[in-house]
Amino acid sequence: MRLELILLTVLLSAALGAGYMLFILKSGHQRDAHLEATESVLDQGDRLLKALVYHTKLYCSTNPSPEQWRNFSALIDRVLAVRKDIQSISMRNGDITMFHRQADGTLYPDQSTLLHEIDNVNTIMSRETIDVGGRREPVFVFSRRASSDADNGIVLETTFKQSSVAEKEAIANRMINSLFTFSLSVLITAFLLCAAVIILAVIRERKRQELSRQEEHLAFSGVMANGILHDFRNPMSAVRLDAQMLEREATRESGIRPERVRELAGRVSRTMGRMDKIFAEFLFMARPDDEESGTLDIESAINECIEILLPRIEQARLKIVREIAAELPLVRAYHFALKRSLLNVFMNAIHFSPENGTILVSADCGRNGVVLEICDDGPGIPPRKRKEIFKLFVTGRPEGTGLGLFLAKTAINRCQGTIEAVESGRTRGAAIRITLPTVAPGSSAGKKQADPAGRK
Repeated sequence: MRLELILLTVLLSAALGAGYMLFILKSGHQRDAHLEATESVLDQGDRLLKALVYHTKLYCSTNPSPEQWRNFSALIDRVLAVRKDIQSISMRNGDITMFHRQADGTLYPDQSTLLHEIDNVNTIMSRETIDVGGRREPVFVFSRRASSDADNGIVLETTFKQSSVAEKEAIANRMINSLFTFSLSVLITAFLLCAAVIILAVIRERKRQELSRQEEHLAFSGVMANGILHDFRNPMSAVRLDAQMLEREATRESGIRPERVRELAGRVSRTMGRMDKIFAEFLFMARPDDEESGTLDIESAINECIEILLPRIEQARLKIVREIAAELPLVRAYHFALKRSLLNVFMNAIHFSPENGTILVSADCGRNGVVLEICDDGPGIPPRKRKEIFKLFVTGRPEGTGLGLFLAKTAINRCQGTIEAVESGRTRGAAIRITLPTVAPGSSAGKKQADPAGRK
């Protein structure tokens, strides 16, 4: 869920950034449009004066006739009729106004301020204001000498409404606004489509995860069933062997030995108790939060596991050698999970040990806790396979299920410990090393006490 929110946030940030860039581009183009409109008005004013100068030379000589004045006046009227943005056109000779035609309003030349010189000699532009209907409006004033002759003082002057710049600018702004609106619409549409794709992908991914979770639950149920079968095979085999021994004892020709019968009956009872614990353990696996870790005497756990597997050990004619250091600290672990992992490791050693072989069990304090090693006299584990054997369904025996060491690793990891296959210190065989965290020294829990099974 966090990844989807990050993607949507990044997408929204990108969309807002793109929108901001579009706004900046729009503002820049509007400024450019304003400059281009202003330059267009300046260019038109310059061209108009150049044309008027040409006609002034034709109609207005040093002593123009009335007919020439009428022709010039008609020309000016046609210009004013065509160009609605022109406010007035006039001709001056020094302080004398020879001709003036004005669309409307009164000119206030005292408001003039020189702003721009179109070329270096002839045309000059300034900004002035006129009174139109009681309000003053700004205009551009263009003036140009009719001749480069210094003796000829005739100056042509025309005024353009400043609103003409806004009219020309409005055309460009309409195009800019249309492009901006179109780009913004495309951006919003793209954002909505991308957001919809992300949302659909999230919904699809959730459905896929839900389906995968269901499949994992089914697979886990299969693993649990195989684990239950795997863990029950050991105590059931022990019960069967003890039952066979009881049968032989009952048919013994020299008579029944009460001590032996009590021993075998006690084994059967303890094995059935172990089976009951296995049920409880798998309930804890199904609801792992219901079990809390506690303290455990590792030596008692080892002895209990050996006692459960004693019928198999006797049947295989194996010898158990214990090398357990005195006064080992208590370890912190899940009781059922740890004992099941030890049983699986012991069973693995029994399966691979040859007849009359020896299983060495050692326990001592290490840097990271209590270190337990279980070594056998079997063929050993190749270095390249020492990590593979803890994977699910990986087994070295044709009749194996590949669950024993996998479940053992899962249980040890749950106890915050480590389990690994290491080089055996003996001439042959495999060695499984288990490291478990200890209880802090000096705490009340750090002293040996009775374990949940009631053993010291």
